[in-house]
Amino acid sequence: MNDSQVPIRILAVDGDEGRQAGYRTALDGIVGRSYTLLPVDSGSKALSLVQTFLPECVLVATTLSDMSGMAFVERLGRNDSRAAPGVVLVAAPGEETAGLDGIRAGADDFLMADRLTPAQLQRAIGTASQIVSLRERLSEARQAAADLGFDDPLTHLATRGLFHNRVVHAVILAKRNDQNIGVMLLELSQLKEINILYGHEAGDAALREAAARLRTVLREADTVSRTSGNQFGILLQTGATYEGSMIAAQKIQQVMSQPFTIQGRSVDLTPDIGIALFPNHGDNSDTLFHHAETAMRQARRQGGGFAVFAYDDMLSDFLEAGPSVA
Repeated sequence: MNDSQVPIRILAVDGDEGRQAGYRTALDGIVGRSYTLLPVDSGSKALSLVQTFLPECVLVATTLSDMSGMAFVERLGRNDSRAAPGVVLVAAPGEETAGLDGIRAGADDFLMADRLTPAQLQRAIGTASQIVSLRERLSEARQAAADLGFDDPLTHLATRGLFHNRVVHAVILAKRNDQNIGVMLLELSQLKEINILYGHEAGDAALREAAARLRTVLREADTVSRTSGNQFGILLQTGATYEGSMIAAQKIQQVMSQPFTIQGRSVDLTPDIGIALFPNHGDNSDTLFHHAETAMRQARRQGGGFAVFAYDDMLSDFLEAGPSVA
């Protein structure tokens, strides 16, 4: 099956049954392509379906029962840093200004409901698809640049590549000087829920705030990085004993336990932390990363708010009483 035979998934967000019928008629009139249309009557329902239906284009009315079309676009969290479905606003007569406002909010095109034809709809979907393709290429280019550089563009922390290099060098020095170092991996599992409920802009804001909080509790000699979408890496270059690592983890849990205020909403982000120490849990960087990641997954299975040492039974819930903070 070639690309032209694969149905394009369209999510139609509109509470007007007449316009919904018009979308179906217009799509059926497009020659040479097939479409799978999912009609939804409210913005909140549509937002909950985006992650499961995975539409390639969203048709959204400028006025919905629970929000405006512009608010829908904002909550969808579309920006130039990530792939997202194309969005076409559909304006009723007299709502042209709302359609233009939606374009400024991030929609790719808008149509007038009283002039909906197969040709107009095909043009709008095509325009949205081209913009999505450009956005994906831009995102890939930015990620490639970030991988080559030293600064994560969202959080301004060290990149994964720089973090890995520093761990490699730290292990070499630790072997030479008979010292301990620690590798901590930290995951914010609730970030996925924030992205789904409030949009990726809210998720990005939470990541920036989490990065800022981590900087406040870690020492200048430590390296803090963003290793993936919702994960951070921390290199403890000095004082990386069991007790010292536990105190560092406790500080992180304490600073993260305060609610985050994101877009006027109070949200909670509880970090799951995995800890691997050199030389106790590995004598090279790859082994330390592997064991820290395994410990982090174990912390996640405990239900959140835990820090776990690699293949030890030392499980500490730092939301409860922990060692005193130095």
